[in-house]
Amino acid sequence: MQSKERRIIKGIVFGLVILVVVLFSIFQSKNLIAGPRIEIISPLNGQTVEESLVKVTGKTKNISEIKLSGKNIFVDENGLFEEKVLLSYGYNVVIIEARDRFNRKTKEELQLVLK
Repeated sequence: MQSKERRIIKGIVFGLVILVVVLFSIFQSKNLIAGPRIEIISPLNGQTVEESLVKVTGKTKNISEIKLSGKNIFVDENGLFEEKVLLSYGYNVVIIEARDRFNRKTKEELQLVLK
């Protein structure tokens, strides 16, 4: 009887270990599955600004390259970026593009009006 109980306990422990490994793998791979992401923090989309030189800040995830209006920009270790953009009077569109190491791409457009 004791050996049967031990086998049952060993089976339960083994099953729990496998479950933990599978859940951990899913948790770690979600960023790979999600692809590149861009979040523009400031300025707000559609905002009217008074100064022609505007600082664009944002946050990225899962990227290997990021461009602001076609120019490569840099991201810190936390995925944050900060870049100044010179606007023309009137309506402006700033395009931020990123891709990940699997060449999946994403793009955000920031529309601004310079008064």
